[in-house]
Amino acid sequence: IEGLTVRQAARRCGVCKNTAFLWRHRFLKAMANHQATREEGIVEVDETFFLESFKGQSGLSRPARHRGGKGRTRGTGPDYIPVMVVQDRA
Repeated sequence: IEGLTVRQAARRCGVCKNTAFLWRHRFLKAMANHQATREEGIVEVDETFFLESFKGQSGLSRPARHRGGKGRTRGTGPDYIPVMVVQDRA
């Protein structure tokens, strides 16, 4: 939650860095599997857009972007992927 590195988290918890790494991935996996089926009360919704990535693929359908780069169009366009996030305040 605090955005610590694996080494910093290991020091704070008093464990080996390898243990902190394994715990981190175990917790992330558990959080990814926890999906609410219903929201109620005050709900916050937001959207963000990510540029489509072809990382690791050969034969791109467009010229390569270097270090992030920019899309062909500003704002929402065909090369952006929308992601919606919903959170129940409770």
